[in-house]
Amino acid sequence: MKNKSRWPYLLAAVVTGFFNGTLYTWSYIRDELGYLFPAWSAGDLSFVFSIHNAIVCASLIATGLLLKRVSNRTMLFIAGVAMAVGFGLFPFLPVDQPDLALVMIVVLFSIIAASSVGMTVVAGYALYTQWAPDHPGKLLGAMTLAHSISPIILGAICSWLIPIVGTLHAVRWVGAGSAVLLFATLPLAKPPGPDYILPPPAVPIDSLQQKEFTPREMLRVPAFWFLFAFNMVIRTSGLIIVDFGGSIAIYFGMSALAGMLYSPANGLANIVGGFLTDKFGAARVMVMCGCALLVGAILLLIGNAAGIGALAIAGILAGGLSYGCCIVLSATSMRNLFGPKSYAQNFSYVQTSILLAAFGGFLAGSLLDRQQGSFRGVFILLLCFALVGVGCGLVMGVYTSKRNGAA
Repeated sequence: MKNKSRWPYLLAAVVTGFFNGTLYTWSYIRDELGYLFPAWSAGDLSFVFSIHNAIVCASLIATGLLLKRVSNRTMLFIAGVAMAVGFGLFPFLPVDQPDLALVMIVVLFSIIAASSVGMTVVAGYALYTQWAPDHPGKLLGAMTLAHSISPIILGAICSWLIPIVGTLHAVRWVGAGSAVLLFATLPLAKPPGPDYILPPPAVPIDSLQQKEFTPREMLRVPAFWFLFAFNMVIRTSGLIIVDFGGSIAIYFGMSALAGMLYSPANGLANIVGGFLTDKFGAARVMVMCGCALLVGAILLLIGNAAGIGALAIAGILAGGLSYGCCIVLSATSMRNLFGPKSYAQNFSYVQTSILLAAFGGFLAGSLLDRQQGSFRGVFILLLCFALVGVGCGLVMGVYTSKRNGAA
């Protein structure tokens, strides 16, 4: 029997990754919403994004559990509906009632639309990595690359649509288009059948004694908690940059789209992040990510002190590199360290580390309000998170070396 091509399924995986980045257009639309609702403070806008992070976290856990009973295709369909509804109802926000509009945007963006991300991340990653057992890191890197490119493409579409149809209708069309793309992949959303002869699985460099870990077993392993803490600080820092990227650029007198250059930096890191994790192991790549964020925070602080916008953009790029590498690192290392059997559930657990982002983003917005629009406090916060991230990587390296050396 002739083996059928797996490329259509790998393409579907990349499209699913593109869908995952739709909500990160917030970095662009938050300022447009601020102009439309001048009564909203920077803290209010960050609160919207922070609640979004908490709901994404909850949907990650729920999806990991539901996949025991519901197919991946069904979860992806529900995700598309949630995005279409959440973004599609934006035109109904009452411009003359800012308090009511704030409540509505929390429900639509932070709850309904945000739930779609958790569904597609867990269901999509768990499904499509079955099609690339030989190169799971590279496939996850391609999916997260699409995830990272999505905001800048959709942000550019928003900038074209807003003068024509207005901010709220532009958001509707972006959400509807993303949902249609996801629906188009559903016929391919299935695991490999007997007609497909796939290459043998790659042997990861840092697997813990080649053991398959259930979620309960994984939670007893220190390596999980080092990775959890690392994800918590690096992902929070990345989401702060996503939330404030456009605002930081405007703060330095540049276009909001300049602040979204974190997206191609994200993409560059996505290309190599999975490959590096497969080749060098989680611990070394954790240190690399932490150092990239450390450099970014230092550049942002120097740029702020000297008033040099180019340094600030360089800092955003370095932060984007760290965030992009962290995303694919967590997705790849959970499979490498703890095995593919319980991947959906195990991956959903480490993703709950972004729960801190719900508080970190709000803290960043509060610092901005307290310091009367100065980003200095936000940049210092990023510096502290970077130091913790580097420390987690160093401790992880010591632990995995001893664990695998003892084996």
